Parts: sequence; structure tokens; C-alpha cells
Amino acid sequence: MPKQGEIDYIQKIGPVFAQQALDKPFSADVAGRYLMDIGAIMSILPQPPGRVLDIGVGTGWTSVFLALRGYTVVGQDIAPDMIALAEQNKVRYGVDNVTFVVGDFEDMPFSSEFDCALFYDALHHAVDERAAIAKAYHALKPGGICITVEPGEGHSQDPFSQEAMRLWGVTEKDMPPHHIITLAQEIGFKTFKVYGRRFEAELLYDSENPPAPAVAAAEAPRAPSTPAAPPPTRWQLLRRGLAAAWRGPEPAKPAPPAPAATASPLPSSERPIYLRASNIVLMTK
Repeated sequence: MPKQGEIDYIQKIGPVFAQQALDKPFSADVAGRYLMDIGAIMSILPQPPGRVLDIGVGTGWTSVFLALRGYTVVGQDIAPDMIALAEQNKVRYGVDNVTFVVGDFEDMPFSSEFDCALFYDALHHAVDERAAIAKAYHALKPGGICITVEPGEGHSQDPFSQEAMRLWGVTEKDMPPHHIITLAQEIGFKTFKVYGRRFEAELLYDSENPPAPAVAAAEAPRAPSTPAAPPPTRWQLLRRGLAAAWRGPEPAKPAPPAPAATASPLPSSERPIYLRASNIVLMTK
């Protein structure tokens, strides 16, 4: 059973990998990516204080970071072993404004309690992601937001995902923004934003590989444009006013036609890449 695989995950991976999980984000080869993610999340969250529900929290490092930022956090996970490690992280970082609970995110009991719900690298493990999003919706106060940071199309077919499902019995799904937004609209979320997810720093210049001359010329500062015409004189303004009065008021322009009704969702291959890739979705209740 997929949920049992999530529950038993820490036991199955063994103590060495369990320690690496405890030490995230700094123990990971992609530590920079994790830190970029949490920075992006903090940049779009309302300023603290506020109550955050961190869903599918694993070893709790995201909850701890949000608590250090000043939020009051409840971190939830289905695996008791994960929550035990999260409690260790709580002690390690010395935060008392975070609480960890064991539970299934497809059956959470919360109602209108939180300013924000966060799925960070968790929703794609759901057996029923619609139920999980619906429970997050019910956990939010009116006007609250839900943020998701999940893998995009192709994740489930990645060799690493296939190996994880085979070895550990966990669920690995594609969870692109267009799928999340479609479900969230059905549930009742009102507005949606998609933010780009950075996986590494953007290189703008490299002295060992300078731009080609044509590129450098194209990026060189351009000569100033032709100076703007001088402002009209008082006499010119008077003449324009008299001419306008002589012509009379202009006829009203017809109202633009109403936009056509939105067509059915595009086939996956025709959707914009930002709706198919691993990006950040912010939804408002």
C-alpha cells in the first residue's frame, strides 16, 4: 500500500540515510536549491506573525525555518518516524513556535485556522491529491493562501522516481501547476499565481567565456535618442482648444466586444511551459 510505504520510509532507508534526511537541507547535494525554494516561499508569504500549516513536512526543516522567521507553525506528516526526527530538529534549532503532529493530509481535521497552507515537495506523494488540497482549503481562514512547490510533468517517469517506488513502495506522481490549479478551482480557490522556481543561480557574465563580439555589440549602451520636441506654446494650445470647440465633441467609441468564453483546457503539449514545469503555485481561498 502506498501510504504504508510513506509510513515505513525512514525504517526502510536505514540509519545513514535517515541522518541525511534529518540534516536537510544542508546534507543534500541540492542544498542551494532547497534554500532558494524556502527563500522564494518566504518572499510571497504575508509578513509574520501568522499561522502556517506545513503539510507533509517530513523531518520538519521547512517548519523550523518558517518558525525562525516568526510564524507559528503546525507541521503534519503521516509517518511517526518523520515526526520524531522533526521533533529533534525543533530542539536542535531552539524553536518553540512550531508543533508537529502525525496525520494523513488527505484527512486533516483543521477548519478555518491558518493564514497559509504549504505543500513543499509533498503533494506528489498523495494517493488522492484532490482530497489533500480540499483539506488544505478547509484549514485556511477566508482569504488565506495555499502554496505548492511540486515536481512537474515527467517526474513519475524519472529513473529515480521509478526506483523509489520499487524499493520503498512510495507514491511518485507528476504534479504540474495546471493539474493543481484545475483541482483547486473545483474545490473553491478563487485566484491563482504561478511563480518561477530557480534551481541554480543565473550566470550573467563569465570572464573565462566572454560574450561573442556580436552579442557584446548588441548589449552595448545605445546612443541617446533624438531629443523630444519642445512643449507647445500657449498660443498653440489656444489654437488647438478653439479647433476642438469648433469640431464639437467626438462621437463615442463603441464598446469593445466581450471576450469569448474560455475554451476547454488545452492538450498538455500546447500548455505554456510554466504550467507544465516544476514551479510555485499560490492560491487564495
